[in-house]
Amino acid sequence: MITAGDKSKPALVLLHGAAANILGWGAAIPEYMRDFLVIAPDIPGEAGRSAPKRPSWNGDEYIEWLDDVLAALRVERTALLGLSLGGWIAARYAASHPQKVCRLVLLAPGGLAPMRAAALLKTILFSMQRQKGAARMKRMVFGRDEILPEVSRFFDLLQQHYVPRIGSPPLLSDEQIKRVACPVLMMTGGEDAFFDAQKASARLKRMLPGSEVHIEISGEHGITEYGGRIASFLAVT
Repeated sequence: MITAGDKSKPALVLLHGAAANILGWGAAIPEYMRDFLVIAPDIPGEAGRSAPKRPSWNGDEYIEWLDDVLAALRVERTALLGLSLGGWIAARYAASHPQKVCRLVLLAPGGLAPMRAAALLKTILFSMQRQKGAARMKRMVFGRDEILPEVSRFFDLLQQHYVPRIGSPPLLSDEQIKRVACPVLMMTGGEDAFFDAQKASARLKRMLPGSEVHIEISGEHGITEYGGRIASFLAVT
C-alpha cells in the first residue's frame, strides 16, 4: 500500500482494476496528494504484493478487507475512486457502509451492467497466446489510444507471470445501489469492450437519479483522465 499526502487532509482511497496493482495510479497520486491523504492499496489476489489468495466475488470478503484497511489507518470517512474491479469494490463498500463514504467515483466500473460475452471469450483466448495475446489485450483495453511504453511493458509482464481470474464479479442489486448515500460520479467509455456504457449509465441514473455520468463517445475501458471532472467533483465538500 502507498499512502501520500498530509494526514490532516481528507482521505481518498484509490482502487485499481483487475490484473493490475498500485503502479497503475502513478499519474494520479501526485495529482491528488495536494488535496487529500491518498491511500492506494494493492487489491488481494491481483498482480501486486498483497495476499495471493483471491477473495470470493460472492459474499463480503472484499468489503471486510477494505474496512480493515481503513480501520488500521484510523480513517473514519473517505472518498473512494475505483476503476473496473476497483469500481465494483468501491460501490459495494459505499452500499455496505454509506456513513463511511463521502464521495464515490466509478471509472468503467463492473457491477452495473453484465460483462460482454465477447469480452469474456477474448480474455480467455488472449490469456493463452502469450505475447501475441498481450498485444491484443492492450488494444482491447485502450483501443486506439496511445499506450505508454511503461504500460506496454507492464502488460507484457502480466502475460508472462500472472494468471488472470476469468469472468466478472456479480451485478450489484438494485437495493445495494439505492443504499449508496453520497454523491456519485461515473466516467466510462462509449466503446468499452467489457461493459455496455449506456446500460450501466441508465441503471445508475435510474437507481440514483442525482448521479453525475460522463460517457466519452470514443473512450475505451482504460480510463486515463485523473484531473478535470474528477478533481472538480472530489473538491466539492
